Amino acid sequence: MATVRAFIRTSSTKRKNEPSAAVRFRLCDGRARQLFYTSEIMVDPAAWDAKRECLKSKMMDSIERIKTSRMIANRKNLILELYDSIADRSNVTSEDLELLIDKALHPDNYEVEEVIEEKLDFFEAYMKFLDVKDYQPSDKKNFMTMLRLLKRFELYMNAKTPNEFKLDFENFNVDVVRELEYFVRNEYLFINKPIFKLIYEELPEKRRPTLRGSNTVFKIMKRFRTFIKWTIKEQLLQNDPFFGCPRLCRREPTHLLEYAGKGKILGVKPKGFFIELSNVSFSTDCSKLPMAFL
Repeated sequence: MATVRAFIRTSSTKRKNEPSAAVRFRLCDGRARQLFYTSEIMVDPAAWDAKRECLKSKMMDSIERIKTSRMIANRKNLILELYDSIADRSNVTSEDLELLIDKALHPDNYEVEEVIEEKLDFFEAYMKFLDVKDYQPSDKKNFMTMLRLLKRFELYMNAKTPNEFKLDFENFNVDVVRELEYFVRNEYLFINKPIFKLIYEELPEKRRPTLRGSNTVFKIMKRFRTFIKWTIKEQLLQNDPFFGCPRLCRREPTHLLEYAGKGKILGVKPKGFFIELSNVSFSTDCSKLPMAFL
């Protein structure tokens, strides 16, 4: 069991010349461990009773002696309480004990100011995502194209809906993902509409958006989902908005067989012809196809 004793350190020859000395404490826990602590409690060395660990009653005012004795007793109890609270005492040093005592006596000095970390907005997070991932120039170029597309989508939603729309993580859900997929697929239709002309004036592209095939839409949405997965990992977004729309970001055989007037089939590579044909055979009107393809 640990014990604490109070003492002062001064030589007998200098005791008369020293007006005061700091009360020190020695904590003993068995024979192997001794910890020392110097307090701010000051006493007259000539009035110190080393045996009783207090001030001599005949040499000090009773009020001052009682006050000092109480401070010493309270400090002993505090040292024992803090020492007992340490789970692993095998490597505890006197400096560790002194720090614990100082924290208990002056908690205001150790109050850590609460730092309110401002959350990144949607597009700030997107730029941080690109910095963290450090993609190759070609891949980064594609992600920057995606960034401009997202900004156009935000303006598109503001023009489409009466309420103000902003891409943010708090309100990002499966409905927004579906709207984005619709916009990616049909953006070419909005270019010449008067209500959307300002969008493309503010965020112009070198190439005007054209009809995007299913594979292109798939790549864009897959690229966007990569960013969304990163935001979930960084705890910017709590839930995966793609969870509610499993058909998005999935490459599907949506190249319908189209007869172009000269007996050509568009959108189907020869190697995958029979796979595509089997996928659409139940939903495609083949009556206009040449006999060679039936």
